[in-house]
Amino acid sequence: MQMHFILLGFIRMFNLFEGLIIQKSHQETERSPKIIGGVVSSKADWPWQVAIFTYQNDVMKPVFLCGGTLIQTDVILTAAHCLASPSVKPDQLLVVAGEYDRTIEEGTEQTRSVINITLHPIYVGNSPLLDGNDIAIVQLNESVLVTEHVKPIPRVTNDVAQVKASQRCFMTGWGVSDVASVGKSKQPLPTKLVVAEMTIISNRECNRRDQWDGIIVPTQLCATNKRTSACLGDSGGPLSCWIQGQYHLVGVISWGPKTCRGKPSVCTRVSAFKTWIEDTLATLHSPNGSQKQGHF
Repeated sequence: MQMHFILLGFIRMFNLFEGLIIQKSHQETERSPKIIGGVVSSKADWPWQVAIFTYQNDVMKPVFLCGGTLIQTDVILTAAHCLASPSVKPDQLLVVAGEYDRTIEEGTEQTRSVINITLHPIYVGNSPLLDGNDIAIVQLNESVLVTEHVKPIPRVTNDVAQVKASQRCFMTGWGVSDVASVGKSKQPLPTKLVVAEMTIISNRECNRRDQWDGIIVPTQLCATNKRTSACLGDSGGPLSCWIQGQYHLVGVISWGPKTCRGKPSVCTRVSAFKTWIEDTLATLHSPNGSQKQGHF
């Protein structure tokens, strides 16, 4: 089978690691190849969104790597393929919470270093498409301070069945805005956080021949929008759904179509890893098992 997809974080095209998400031009036309979908978000709307940066190839300035989700005040959930390279070490990473416009200091940012990376134990390498275990936990050197712009996501859902068709789900991150420029080093990532509203579809529907033709596994889920699909820019970021009056982390953005349009975006299904997440947190934290602020 010919694979028409991109691994949204483990891409060498830019000589750095990049991931997923989507942005919308305010001057959309039917002929424009630049429209992927999504709009620039408002500040403080997504306070659990973080940006992960890395020092790579002797570059002194940190380079944007992937997105992530603050699930406790000292713990980030992200995609394993963002961190699976042997060249990615904890002491080469920085996590910025409260980030909105990556080009300026706004006074809301909190920067932390990383002391531990835990990939899912059966993540098999650079192919989350075939793996279905594209998930990782990052431990920060110290807790962030909870503010209007920085706080853990209210819930890490334990049952994706809670998400109904009428409920609202959103992907957020910083991502490529021009499909035609994918793979060209001069294509910049958007500077401001972008959001796209999505609808979760069943794996059965996602596995139809005209969609992903049987390759989606139970530990993955698909999110779609008629005008929106995954593209390079913010792999590892959250799929957040509004359920019973609060946001739940339902998915970790993993991969999507290489054309950045036309097929569903694929996320790691967070509910499938709830036990592993809880066990990992218990191991990472103090011997008495105390947990930092956050909710499951």
